[in-house]
Amino acid sequence: METDLLLELARFVERIAAIARTGLAFKPDGYDSERYEELLKEAARVHAALAESDAEAAEAVRVKWRESVGSGYEGYVTTAVGVGAIVFNDRDELLMMKRPSGRWWYPTGFCDVGISPAENVAKEVREELGLIVRPTRLVGIVDSLKVPAVSRHIYSLLFECVIEGGEMAPNPLEALEAGFFPLQALPEPLHGLDRKWIRLAREFHFEKRSEAPRSGCGLRGRARPRTRSRESRPAHPITMQSCSASFRLLCGRRWKQAQVSGTARQSLDAMCYAKIRGV
Repeated sequence: METDLLLELARFVERIAAIARTGLAFKPDGYDSERYEELLKEAARVHAALAESDAEAAEAVRVKWRESVGSGYEGYVTTAVGVGAIVFNDRDELLMMKRPSGRWWYPTGFCDVGISPAENVAKEVREELGLIVRPTRLVGIVDSLKVPAVSRHIYSLLFECVIEGGEMAPNPLEALEAGFFPLQALPEPLHGLDRKWIRLAREFHFEKRSEAPRSGCGLRGRARPRTRSRESRPAHPITMQSCSASFRLLCGRRWKQAQVSGTARQSLDAMCYAKIRGV
């Protein structure tokens, strides 16, 4: 019970701090900014209390948060996104690496700007361990708030990957050692508290599961089988009429309330049609 309360408080502090920083990014002065500054100060105070730190530490956290505030859209605080690689060798052993912390985990890393999640996961494995892998499918999404873990809020996309080349050469900045292990005999101690990824690795690799969970947050629930393949679904040709209907659906009440002439509506329909068709 006490642990759950501490987790909820930690999440609350993180959320309040994020709201305050985002607010300051869009309202850097005036009455609203004063309230955001107060929220940031109080969040830092509770943060320090949870860590059993003093007022000086609280002020250091507040200053760190305050200095991280951006401007406008660039300052919107969002959840971090990372990737993880589930890689088996031809002996059905799982790739694991020992982090500098001394704990074992699969290859992971934050997503870099400008490349896709699949490209990111291949990049992480290559840079950390020297292996060239190809992501084959998404097996799940880990929400750090559902683990639970008192840490930065992160969505981690887990990819099943196959080895296509390279040689095992752990980067000493990222891994103390690395190797392949049977899923039922993974090295200890493991990183973190979440172990759902082990179930997913077993289901996708050994039980030939084909779809990731539909409820990605927390990796809960099994995917329902598809009733019809994509190829068997009736085709819906893109027409001017269908574009008009889609446009009105997206606009909702705004479309109904807007006083738009018939000619203007035809122009908007044509523009929407051209956009979808790539004209």
